[in-house]
Amino acid sequence: MIKKKYLLFVLSLTSATIYSIAPTNLFMPYDSLLIPETWPGSRFQFSIDYEGSYKVHGFQEQDTINCDSKRKVNTLQLWQCEQDALAMIKGFQSEDSLGQLSQSFNIDDDNGSHGLYLATGNFEIPVNLIFSARWFLEHDFSIALFLPFYKMCLNNIYLDEQTNHTSFESNLNPSFKKTLQDVGCISLSNWERHGIGDLVAQAMWRQNFPQYRPFLKNVRLNARFGMTFPTGVKEDINKILAIPFGNDGAWGFVFGTGLDLNITTFLRFGLDANFLYLFGNTRERRVKTDISQTDLFLLNKFDVYKHYGLTNWFTLYGELFRITHGISAKCAYEFIHHDDDAIYINSDRVNPLIANTAKSLILSLSYDPYCDFPQSRFKPYITVFAKWGFNGKNAILADTAGLTFSLSF
Repeated sequence: MIKKKYLLFVLSLTSATIYSIAPTNLFMPYDSLLIPETWPGSRFQFSIDYEGSYKVHGFQEQDTINCDSKRKVNTLQLWQCEQDALAMIKGFQSEDSLGQLSQSFNIDDDNGSHGLYLATGNFEIPVNLIFSARWFLEHDFSIALFLPFYKMCLNNIYLDEQTNHTSFESNLNPSFKKTLQDVGCISLSNWERHGIGDLVAQAMWRQNFPQYRPFLKNVRLNARFGMTFPTGVKEDINKILAIPFGNDGAWGFVFGTGLDLNITTFLRFGLDANFLYLFGNTRERRVKTDISQTDLFLLNKFDVYKHYGLTNWFTLYGELFRITHGISAKCAYEFIHHDDDAIYINSDRVNPLIANTAKSLILSLSYDPYCDFPQSRFKPYITVFAKWGFNGKNAILADTAGLTFSLSF
C-alpha cells in the first residue's frame, strides 16, 4: 500500500506516460483496398489476404542528432535513439535496493552522458493473414466477417553501450541486464509470437450510379459500419516491442465511406475514409516514475485506464480499370493518423500519449475474369500488391508484399 501511494505521488510530479504502442501500416482486415470487385448475381464471397514484410523500420517524432538527424531508425530506436539505464532506476524509494543503487550516483548532476545504450534488433512481420466471408443482401447491402492471423518476431537484440567504463558506472553496468530481467521482468531474449487478431463484423452498402456523360461513366458510393471484438493476442509487456495483434483488449466501432469515379472506360479514381473508435480499458501497463526515463526500460508495472484517441486513415487512388481481359493496375496513397491517447490512474488524468502517423504507397495488379466468363458459377478474383512505408511519426512502417484471392458464387 505504501509503495502504491508513493508511486501515485511520483506520477503526479513527473507527468507520467506509459509505454507507448506504435501503430503499423499493415492492412487492416476491413481496409477498402482489400475489398474485391462484386460480381452481379453473387450471394457469397470468401477471401484470403496475405501480407508479409521484407523490411521494417521505425519513424521517430522528429529529427535528432543522436540518430544522425534522421527520423527513419531501427525499430528499437522508435521513441528514443538511446536508452537511459541511469534514468531507469530513478523514482524508487530509498528503502528499495534500486533506490539505494540510485543514491550511489550523483543523479542530480547527471549530464545525460552516462548509462546510455543504443538498442538495435531485427523486427519482422512475416505473416498478416486475413480471412473474410461476405454475404450479399438485397438493395446493395452486404454483411462481412473478418478474422486476421499474425506472426511477428524480434531477433538479434543488442545493447551497445555508448559511454566509457568509468568509475561512475562501475556499479551499474554489471547489474544492468540482471536488473531488467529480475526486477522489471523485461526479457532481452529473442521472441516469436503468432495468433489471431481482433474479429470484425461489418455491414456495407455499395451501389453503382451509371452516368451517361462524355467522360464520367459511373459513380459508386459506399458506406460501412462495424464492430471490433477483442479476440486478438494482447501486448506482452514483459517482452521488448511485443505489440498487440489488435486493439489490446479494447472493443471498438469502425465506420467509413468511399467514392469511386469511372472516367472514360478504363480510368477510375477513388477516395476513401475509415474511422476507428475504441472504448477505453484498464490493463497492467508499464509506467514511468521519472520524466527522464526512456520507453524500452520501464521497470514499474501498474493498472492503468487508457482512453484511446480516434484512428482515421484516408486512401486516395488511381486505377487503370480492366484495361485488357479483366486486368487492372492501381496506385494508391494511404495516410493513417491516430489521435492522442490519455491515461488515468485512480481517476486522475495524466499526460496524453503522442499522436502517431503512417504514410504508405501501394501498387497492385488485379485480375477479374468477369469480362471473359460472365456466366461462370464460381467467380475468382486475384490481386498482387507491394507496399512501401515511406514516412510517419512514432510508427513502425513495413515494406510488404502480398496477394488477395477471393471466390464469389
